[in-house]
Amino acid sequence: MTTARWSSCLDSFADHLAHQRAVLAACTPERITAFEPQGELGQLPLSLAARARALQSQSDALTEELTVQLARTAAALAELRQPAERPRPSYVDNRC
Repeated sequence: MTTARWSSCLDSFADHLAHQRAVLAACTPERITAFEPQGELGQLPLSLAARARALQSQSDALTEELTVQLARTAAALAELRQPAERPRPSYVDNRC
């Protein structure tokens, strides 16, 4: 019973990660949500440990990608708020 519940949970986690990747690709990171497993699962069966580790690695990579994208967005917003260079004054000599 525990193996079936864990297997179902890992399937749901894989689906959740796929959805989160799509949300990130659509540039809508505000729609990213945490994964919440349903109910008590008990101890992870050894037969599913490799799959769980692989999904955790995918989750970590997605978290890193989100962090990078949010940092880029914050930098772009900061640049919009403060131009890189102040406009230099220009003078026109109208005595000619």
